[in-house]
Amino acid sequence: MNPLNPLLWKALGVIAMIAVGIGLGYKATSAYYSPKVAALETQLKAANDRADSFEQSYNAVAAAAQKQNDELTKLVAQAAEREQQAKAAADKAKAESAGYQAQATSILQSQPPVGANECAAASAAFDAELKTERGKP
Repeated sequence: MNPLNPLLWKALGVIAMIAVGIGLGYKATSAYYSPKVAALETQLKAANDRADSFEQSYNAVAAAAQKQNDELTKLVAQAAEREQQAKAAADKAKAESAGYQAQATSILQSQPPVGANECAAASAAFDAELKTERGKP
């Protein structure tokens, strides 16, 4: 018998034991971690589904907010336009009322003749002004 022969058998035995140990370790590790990995994959899928749902909700809210902002911008523009129209109408009214103001001032400053009945003079002045406004001579 060759002296290397027993050494060869011992080496093959050690290699076989290592291989069996690796195989059993793989099997034990797989049995231990497989349920945990499956549970984590289920949780990950649920989290991804929730994230998709949140993203859809966010997109819906963002679209609604954008629409609201667009409508608000339109309302602001309409308010500015109405403000301009109101300012123009007020300026026109002031211009038209200037003549009436001057007329009213002249009427208020008019004095009845000395010794005349003030009520009768005021009534006559009022009647004359009313006839002038209505276009009757």
